[in-house]
Amino acid sequence: MLIAEGQYAYQRLFRAEMSKEARRVLETLEDRGISVPDELRERILLCLEEDKLQIWLDLAHKVRRAEDLFPPVYLEMIRKVEAEAGAGS
Repeated sequence: MLIAEGQYAYQRLFRAEMSKEARRVLETLEDRGISVPDELRERILLCLEEDKLQIWLDLAHKVRRAEDLFPPVYLEMIRKVEAEAGAGS
């Protein structure tokens, strides 16, 4: 039981840290006057990949649009999956 509790505590800590990094990405964009569409905001906030968040943070200092954080192929894939999920509802 203690091992499971420790594992859950670690997971919560990890998620909180990734959430903090995601907010830094969004804050950087917003500080630069770049608006972030809701779908991209959600993708950034849900990300748990530290390497990806670091790349996005670095790019947030350079891009002109929030969409530039994501390769076009990635955005197209997201839209396709979401359209398919919406059609199944």
